[in-house]
Amino acid sequence: MASTLSRRSTLALLPAIVRLAWWRLRQMWRSLLVTWLGMIAMVVLICSVPLFAQVSSTIGLRSVLSSIPLSQQRVNATFYSLHPTSDQILQAQQQINQAVQSNIGFYVNGSADFSVSLPPLTLQSSASQGASSQNTNTLQVVGYDLDKVGSELTVVQGHLPDALNNQIEIALTQAEAASLHASIGSVLKATFPDSVGSVTWTLHVVGIFGTSKNWEYANDFQANTSSHGTSYPVLASSSALLPQLSSLQVSLNNQQVFGNKGVVIAAGGKGSPNLPFFGLNWSYPLDITRVNTNNMDALVQGGTNLSSQLGQSLQQVPDAAPFQMRSAGPLFDTISNYETEIAIANIPIIALLVLILALLIFLVSTMSVALVERQTATIATLRSRGATRRHVFGAFVTQGTILGLIALILGPFAAILLVELLVHLLLSGSPQSSLNVLLDNPFSTALSVGWFALATIACALLTLIISVRRATQMDVLAFRRESSRSTRAPFWRRLNLDIVGVVLLCLGYLGYLYMSQPTIAGQLGKGLLVIRGVMALCAPFLASAICFTLFLRLFPLCLRLCTFLSSRRRKAPAVLAFAQMARAPRPASRMILLLLLVISTTMFALVYTATQQQRTSDSVDFAIGADFSGSVGPNTQHLTLAQETATYTKVQGVTSATLGYEDSVQQTSALTDVVAVNADTYASTVIWSSQHSEQSLASLMSLLISHRADATNNDTVYTIIDDEMASNQHLSVGSSFILPTSDGYSIHYVVAGIVHYIPSVYDSSSDLITYGMLCDYQSYASVYRQNSGSTLDPNFVWLKTNSDSTSLSSVRAAFPNLQDLRAQLASAESNPLYVNVDGMLYLGIATALLLALLGTLFFSWLNASGRLTNFAVLRALGMPPRQIAAVLLWEQGWIYVFAVVLGLGLGLFLMTFVGPALIFTDVVTALSSKASIYTLPVQLVVPAWLIIGLLGALVVICGVALALMARLVSRPSMSQTLRLNED
Repeated sequence: MASTLSRRSTLALLPAIVRLAWWRLRQMWRSLLVTWLGMIAMVVLICSVPLFAQVSSTIGLRSVLSSIPLSQQRVNATFYSLHPTSDQILQAQQQINQAVQSNIGFYVNGSADFSVSLPPLTLQSSASQGASSQNTNTLQVVGYDLDKVGSELTVVQGHLPDALNNQIEIALTQAEAASLHASIGSVLKATFPDSVGSVTWTLHVVGIFGTSKNWEYANDFQANTSSHGTSYPVLASSSALLPQLSSLQVSLNNQQVFGNKGVVIAAGGKGSPNLPFFGLNWSYPLDITRVNTNNMDALVQGGTNLSSQLGQSLQQVPDAAPFQMRSAGPLFDTISNYETEIAIANIPIIALLVLILALLIFLVSTMSVALVERQTATIATLRSRGATRRHVFGAFVTQGTILGLIALILGPFAAILLVELLVHLLLSGSPQSSLNVLLDNPFSTALSVGWFALATIACALLTLIISVRRATQMDVLAFRRESSRSTRAPFWRRLNLDIVGVVLLCLGYLGYLYMSQPTIAGQLGKGLLVIRGVMALCAPFLASAICFTLFLRLFPLCLRLCTFLSSRRRKAPAVLAFAQMARAPRPASRMILLLLLVISTTMFALVYTATQQQRTSDSVDFAIGADFSGSVGPNTQHLTLAQETATYTKVQGVTSATLGYEDSVQQTSALTDVVAVNADTYASTVIWSSQHSEQSLASLMSLLISHRADATNNDTVYTIIDDEMASNQHLSVGSSFILPTSDGYSIHYVVAGIVHYIPSVYDSSSDLITYGMLCDYQSYASVYRQNSGSTLDPNFVWLKTNSDSTSLSSVRAAFPNLQDLRAQLASAESNPLYVNVDGMLYLGIATALLLALLGTLFFSWLNASGRLTNFAVLRALGMPPRQIAAVLLWEQGWIYVFAVVLGLGLGLFLMTFVGPALIFTDVVTALSSKASIYTLPVQLVVPAWLIIGLLGALVVICGVALALMARLVSRPSMSQTLRLNED
């Protein structure tokens, strides 16, 4: 019969397979439900990671784009014409519109705004009474469609130029009107360049205007003064200018345009910003709400293609100028820069994603294996009664496939809802506008993360298939023989992969030491940094995997040792507990690995979160150096240092202020930042941590004050240098050296002390080495005055303020140009890229706790339900319930002890070696005026109370699991449990 069934086709066996699967579903629906919940939780969490990263990055991208000037949020396409006729303008407009729509049309919000600019018109000398006879003043007439842009202009006097007037009307700004001594009704005469035919226009001033805050165009109507004269941009109506331009034509040959060097020569002489052509400009507004991290690459590429396409097509328009400027859009550069920031932030995100994925796959895979092992006896019984392997295999795989498909379909949509909740909880601002990335087309969004869901479900199903295939190979006799003591070693143990891994890990460490030798490191150069970074990320996870396999190899030996030791104490519960775990160590090792991963992952996430927050605070403190700091203007009133300091301390909220001087001196291979401070007040004003030096700042300042007399008597400045300068320049305390100032004078220095770091002095972003020096301002100014004969005014200030809102408002209103530490810190912490990593950490913590809850309860129930017969036999032999409970307590207690000890050890290992490599908040130092790298080492912050709370939560979960096992074991009657089955 079995032979006949085995020859049938799979399709013929399908009804029997479905019937068998349905029968097992009714028997095991609780276990299957828990497994399905684990699958769908796995899919939801793993899909939430990229979706949340997508939304938070989009919020950051749109925030960055919204922060740039309105004029840079547009794409400008300019056509330079020699003879601007209506037909030519129409043809150029069609070419530009077609190129814009084909490349970036999706992002364009509305029609283009047209403007026309003329070649520079030379003002006749009588038009500008205040002009120098040696300079030539010009007018840059720009015509706009005032019906569209008029609402963005403020009329101070008169009115805007009329589009229907036969006269050429212009409007000036107040500054231009004052400079040209013009007013409403004034008439200006200006002449076109010789290349246009020396045509003179009469311009009538009809209005005085200003631009409002919502002015969206690059022309700011500010006069541009150069050695050749002043160029005044003036406002006109494009509708009034175009009829006047149709009769004008520029006559220039290539030699006149490009000169001998192939560079465009502008009218008015070399260096003038005005081109000698008629400029026809179409400005397209972009809809920032349509830009997201999914299409920003396409937008940048579209901008590149647009620029290249217009450069070629506009040259084909009749009477086009020989020079055509490419389309401009500064926001493309902004997007490219933000892509770099996203790439930096994705490093820890990817690492956390891999960690979360590994946790989830481990949970569902072990649940699937445990579920199959729970039914191994049933599978063996079915095999002994004639069911073929394909019957059994098909039934169980069908169950798993159906569960996986349901989780695969529902999981991505549930992930969208979870991400929407996380965005509202973690991200400020207007999350609804950014959620359109997900909610506009939820089916497309679900498909975009389908690969993540498919990979996780595939891993779970693969594990299930392997387990079922192994189980179908056993009949009843083989099952009973295997149940008594496992004889089949796992794959990794048969190949000794743990020993191989240890050997490879040792070889990798030896290779790392070899590459760290100065000679080899010098040959590798920057490549060594890349190798170290990859090893810092990969080696700890590889070491963890090797430790897991070693644990699985050594754990049975430990159990045998515990059994031997407990037997000498003659306590039955302990002996029975260890003997049972030694006979079948797989369930215990599975539970230990589960809790070990939960504890280590959660501990790593908590420490990483606290460290990230502290690193952000440290980096902002290092960049700004005090509550407020920044450059100050020239000392025009010739105040003394004390008087100038008093101008800051008298402001409400300022508790301390110190003035100083900052200078950067670039030499052949190094850049030296000299920070001269008022040593009397510096220590009480700035932020100085133990990372900067072991010595207190007050003692260092006292040291500088004690050497002030040397500045006057010996023309010497005592200075404090950083470790980098001391090491590379071979300097020590007492060493002397000479360093030039930025304006060419030389100052003699003596090293008074050496510190690790000096606030606001960074590693240079260039190839130059950066050194830091800290000295007394009064000593520095005294020596500078002796060498140069001039005084040295302070150019930098540091302020210490109160933290209440009234004081902060007062200081911010008084000094709006100073860097604000609290504002910068709030901005950094609300950065969507920063919140993105926090969100990943919270998801990791939630995943770990969910893993602990589901896994512990599930495995405890399977363990207890599978051993009901054993416990019933103990009860029948006279063991009281208290001792049975003691057996469970011994067994589970030692499992939890192993898990806690190993989990804390692995968590400490990960946060020590992996955490610092994933900290990315060095980009916060971009808030500083220097393009720099934050050089202070990462300080790990261990939130002890949170970790204690984590362990407390695990104790509660384990207690619930233990109570569940005790209740399950004591509930059934002995007669029913011990009844022999038909086999």
